[in-house]
Amino acid sequence: MGGSSMMPTRPNQGKQKQKHWGIARKAGTADEPASSGNADLDAAIGQFGVHGFNEEKWVHEFLRKHAVNELPEECDRLEKWMDVIKNGLRGAVLEQYEYFVEASREMSTMGREVAWIRTLVERQQETLMSMRNIDFGAGFEDVEDG
Repeated sequence: MGGSSMMPTRPNQGKQKQKHWGIARKAGTADEPASSGNADLDAAIGQFGVHGFNEEKWVHEFLRKHAVNELPEECDRLEKWMDVIKNGLRGAVLEQYEYFVEASREMSTMGREVAWIRTLVERQQETLMSMRNIDFGAGFEDVEDG
């Protein structure tokens, strides 16, 4: 801890990373659906991301509307969506891990700064305690008598 300032500044202090959660609201209205910028992910969310989704009902509805020979194609499409979602989740987890590492580094730096400040305060307390025993008035009496 050097320099003229008593409290050092950290290089990242005041800077914040912009968080990218993968799905952002379109500018304008809150009623518009969210978009990830990936058509496959948006389609998967639109189809399966509803409250109360029921897999059995979806399969029965799909088979009612489509021929059985379309199932392999639909399975491929679902697997592609699953891969897109996994990649998105992996990216989100990695991003959060980066934030965790950065926060840990900041906490370590803060811990060192707190320890440095504690040492400084303890030294000042020791100095003040030793100054309590000094009789400053006695030194001035000798000067006045001489």
